[in-house]
Amino acid sequence: MTQMDSKKKAFLSRIIEEYIKTAKPVGSKYIVEKCKLDISPATARNYMAFLEEEGFITAPHTSAGRIPTEKGYSFYIANFLKDKDPDAKQVQTIDKLLKDKSVQKEEVIKNIAKTVADLSEQAVVLSLSPNSFFYTGISNILKKPEFADLNIIYDLGDVVDQLDEVMSHVNDFMRNDVEIYVGKDNPFSDNCSAILTSYSLNAEVRGVIGILGPVRMDYSKNYSIVKYLNKQFN
Repeated sequence: MTQMDSKKKAFLSRIIEEYIKTAKPVGSKYIVEKCKLDISPATARNYMAFLEEEGFITAPHTSAGRIPTEKGYSFYIANFLKDKDPDAKQVQTIDKLLKDKSVQKEEVIKNIAKTVADLSEQAVVLSLSPNSFFYTGISNILKKPEFADLNIIYDLGDVVDQLDEVMSHVNDFMRNDVEIYVGKDNPFSDNCSAILTSYSLNAEVRGVIGILGPVRMDYSKNYSIVKYLNKQFN
C-alpha cells in the first residue's frame, strides 16, 4: 500500500473535495491559493506529480488540472470520510415520516426514499417485500455534469432496466451496517457510486435502501444521511 505523509494526504483530500464541489479539474496553484496550504507552488506540483504517479488522480485530456480516480475516492473514504450527524432539518423530515401513522408501512419507506433523494440530490434505490423494487430521483443525477455523456446515460438506462436483478443480489449480501461501493465495486454501474444499508420496518417490510449517484458525490453528506437511516431502522 502507498505510504503518504500527512501533508500529501491533506493535499489529496483538498483536490477531491474541490472536485466534488465544482466538477472541474483542479490545479496545484488553485489548491495552494484557495485552500491556503502552507507549501510552496513547487512542492504542490511535486505532490500533484506523486499522486498522479501513484494513481490517486489523473489528467483529463482537455485540461491542465487533475481529477480523482476511483483509487483516490476510495482512499478519501477510508481516511477522510466525516462521521457526522445529518443536519437538524434532515433529521426532522425523516423522523416525521417514520412517525406518520396515516399511511401503510410500504408507503412510509417509499416517502422516505423520495425525501432522501431530495436531501441528497441523488437517486435512491429501494427493495421492498416481497421481491418488489422502487427507485426515485433519477432526474437528480441526470442533471449532473457527468451525465452529459450519452454513453453514461445509456448505462444508467441499463441500471434501471436491471434494477430488480441487481437489488435481489444486493439483498443477499447486505449486512446491517452502511456500505459504500465506488465505481467498479458498485453492483449497479461502474459509472456510479452507491451508499446502502438494510432496513426493517416490520416483519413484512424489510430490504435495502440507499443513495445512487455519480462517483463524484458528496460522500460525507450522503453517508451521514444513510447512517442516520441505519440507526433508525436497525
